Amino acid sequence: MLEAGEDSTEALTWLQANWGTLRPLRHVSVRALPDRRARRHVKVMYEFWSADWSPWQAFVRLQSEWRELVFDIRPHYDFVNKPGGQ
Repeated sequence: MLEAGEDSTEALTWLQANWGTLRPLRHVSVRALPDRRARRHVKVMYEFWSADWSPWQAFVRLQSEWRELVFDIRPHYDFVNKPGGQ
């Protein structure tokens, strides 16, 4: 659904209902990496730009359904491209 793009009405409706964000995610990318710590595990990384904060509602829902999932949220702020940023 995230790969549908920021102009997709269906994606925006889904984001609001499932993630609690009112603005589209931008620059979405997905990477799957094998997790060598255990067999049959994979590490999936989603990277995106969000005008809202993190999609915490999605994490709460996923964690309640799949307790073994681990979430690691690392916000990055691009201050370099803003006036007065360093």
